[in-house]
Amino acid sequence: TPHGDMSLHVFKPEGWKASDARSAVVAFHGGGWNSGNPSAFYWQAQYWNTKGMVVICPQYRIKNVNGTTPFESTKDAMQAMQYVRANAAKLGIDPDRIAAAGGSAGGHLAAATATVTGFESDLPELKAVSPRPNALLLYNPVVDTTEKGYGSRQVRPDPTVLSPIDQMQGKQPPTIIFNGDRDTTTSAERSIAFAEKMHALGNRCEVVLYPNEHHSFYHKGGHTDNFADTLTRSVRFLEGLGYIERAL
Repeated sequence: TPHGDMSLHVFKPEGWKASDARSAVVAFHGGGWNSGNPSAFYWQAQYWNTKGMVVICPQYRIKNVNGTTPFESTKDAMQAMQYVRANAAKLGIDPDRIAAAGGSAGGHLAAATATVTGFESDLPELKAVSPRPNALLLYNPVVDTTEKGYGSRQVRPDPTVLSPIDQMQGKQPPTIIFNGDRDTTTSAERSIAFAEKMHALGNRCEVVLYPNEHHSFYHKGGHTDNFADTLTRSVRFLEGLGYIERAL
């Protein structure tokens, strides 16, 4: 990037080989596009590793470090997805089984890679590679960057440009959303509205609501029961897609 190279933190499961064709998760940390780092999803990455998946936690540009906006963060997320798919053979993954995950603003980035256009990488080696994930796991995500949702002041002059719910059209990847029903940052109401639009377009989208929970309830540092439950449900979702083998 113009602000220097960004890194991908890659977690490989036991027995991994470059010749594998494993499913993968690309997991984007939250922080309002202002702060945070890839370690936010390390616990989930290690758990998904035990299920045989490759997990990638990308670094992307953020305001507090790089003086950037959600536009640059979105471009970096797109490029990360394109890079992973373009290098699937080296990473030992199946380019058609790459899920995107993310929490809060990272949930926005994951959802944006499925819906938003115009921010794909212009690098010659990536230009023809799709950033679109094959599945989405979203944790109290920013699915709406307009005044109804979160971040409209950071996405000017037209907040719909980066808004997944506004940019969504046609076929979308199967999606699961985890939200606290008392979240006042990324409301359950907007997640439900996102799911309703997904359904109207003929797409699969499940919203799991957690009673009396607020923002970032799913982290290991929060309520252990919620952390465990979101992991269990994420695995069940991925099993249903054939990304993880069902336990006998």
